[in-house]
Amino acid sequence: MNPAARITLLATRTASILVRWANLPSLRKNDNGDRTSPHSAMAMMLGVLADKGEAPPPDAEARIAAHLVKALTAKYNERQHVYFSLDVDYGPGHELAELSTVCDLRVSWPIKSHMTITLSENEPGQISESQGYYAAPSVVSAIVPEREVWLITNRFTVEPLIRAIVVDAVRAGNTVAAVETFAPAIE
Repeated sequence: MNPAARITLLATRTASILVRWANLPSLRKNDNGDRTSPHSAMAMMLGVLADKGEAPPPDAEARIAAHLVKALTAKYNERQHVYFSLDVDYGPGHELAELSTVCDLRVSWPIKSHMTITLSENEPGQISESQGYYAAPSVVSAIVPEREVWLITNRFTVEPLIRAIVVDAVRAGNTVAAVETFAPAIE
């Protein structure tokens, strides 16, 4: 599978994750996960009251995927690898703010969220996402090109060299992870 095909897969899956993030209920978006301070509850409630985000338009996923294909391709062509970060502290980071502007999205993003997209010669492609205050990656989606599937794990990564073995184990009934076939790319 060539880098362009992997970039398209990564962009399409990332777009679907971002649309899911944009559609989270306001209370969930504004929960920073900090349970150590009474101020965090106040911040969460103020965030809910101030949430002026709109629902993403029906074509948001396609817009996001198209933008990400361009951005990831440019990074890959420049360095032969990609480390691309989409994050939100109490507002979107640079890359997510740019994506929102270019794609004309007026959504509110969940605070304290982070997504990293990686791709290189040794890494066929992976997306790590986390939500909440100091959260470890909660879902890791990794491309397994030789099986044409995504390997989806909860809170852990699987090295590229053994992903196909883990996919075979999941298909044989091991519940350590999940497997999804590639969705058709958004054109």
